[in-house]
Amino acid sequence: MFALIKRPFWRNMIRKITTLAATATLVAGALVGASAPAHAAANNIYKQCTDINDRKLTPRILESTDFINCRNIADVSPLSAAKNLRWLNLLGDDKTLKITGMSKLKDLGITTLHMGIGVSDPTFAFVKDFPRLTALSTGTTTVSSLEHIATLEDLDRLSMATSKPHDLSSLASDEKLTSLALDVGRSTVDMESIAALPSLERLTLFSDNAPSLEPLRKSTSLAVVEVHTETLTKLKKGQTYKIPAEIRNRYGAFTARAAIGWNPGTKNVRSVSSNGTGMAALSAGKESKLGQFWVTNTISLILHTPGKIDFTKPTVSKKTARKGQTVRATAARDKQSHSWNPVISKCSYQWQRNTKNIKGATKLTYKAARADVGKTLRLKTTCHPVAEVKDSFGFSANTKYSGAVKVRK
Repeated sequence: MFALIKRPFWRNMIRKITTLAATATLVAGALVGASAPAHAAANNIYKQCTDINDRKLTPRILESTDFINCRNIADVSPLSAAKNLRWLNLLGDDKTLKITGMSKLKDLGITTLHMGIGVSDPTFAFVKDFPRLTALSTGTTTVSSLEHIATLEDLDRLSMATSKPHDLSSLASDEKLTSLALDVGRSTVDMESIAALPSLERLTLFSDNAPSLEPLRKSTSLAVVEVHTETLTKLKKGQTYKIPAEIRNRYGAFTARAAIGWNPGTKNVRSVSSNGTGMAALSAGKESKLGQFWVTNTISLILHTPGKIDFTKPTVSKKTARKGQTVRATAARDKQSHSWNPVISKCSYQWQRNTKNIKGATKLTYKAARADVGKTLRLKTTCHPVAEVKDSFGFSANTKYSGAVKVRK
């Protein structure tokens, strides 16, 4: 169907990981005698980086994994201890993050580099240290020069915004670029040069005012052009949003992709209403043929109600328990799809006895103790929004409680 979120779906099935028992010793040994800043940088990767399964890095995982995701990390040089790294995601909460240590990773054979944050060098000169790149996303940085990106001979997929109408045909020296995504809302695009790319099969344009596609008729390789438009609307609690008839007629029937805290309307989602908090993402599109390639026009309506983020309240595995039995809880799920809520960054858990916190009981499982007999347990869950949602939509943290668990002898 049509893509709604402008991020690549990079969570594929992870390959079976094999590790060496001595990994931790080797990495720890490399840190002996290191300077305080270097040691701090090494500690940061274990706090701020995860693998494809969202596990925080350990020396053992670092050496074996082929996928690493880091947030708000300025010095990436400790990642050079990785042996099989192929895919690196660098994300962040700030508009620009000055990343250092990229040259330390040049021997790792990284093939995919996704920048989910702006970087201080708009020329992307550091990509010269990653000659094997087949996929590059420049994040929020507006690229000022294609000189260095054009040297990537194996580049197959590129996503970026440019600061001026560059001659994009300079990217075709190796004739391997097959997929190009451009944020034309922040770029002036030279469509003639795009048409000259000899191997380009898919072009994606993100913009409310996409340029004319007529010059692309000259392309001999294009198969699909996707034009995405996104509209952001803020509504009050309980307010109903009705999709205008002219938009429905232009784009077809809408589908709700993530209605967190919202009540979808009819089968064709002609209206949605907020139950107080959260956001609703609606999408629709139509296809038409232009010359030899298909054009997909897609619109996304992002509706939100500022306030506390919404999620299902935690649930417990039983209503009664005996001393010594373990009570299990499930928490922080999306109300509609029962998958993990994408607007939540982290959640904290606290078991309570008669509404008072139990010291140290901060996991999703709790073993009933002698002090709990004759009393009632419940799980307090507090979830925080991701930075982008907090800043863009004005959401704040929310707390919910599970049902009660009566403890018997």
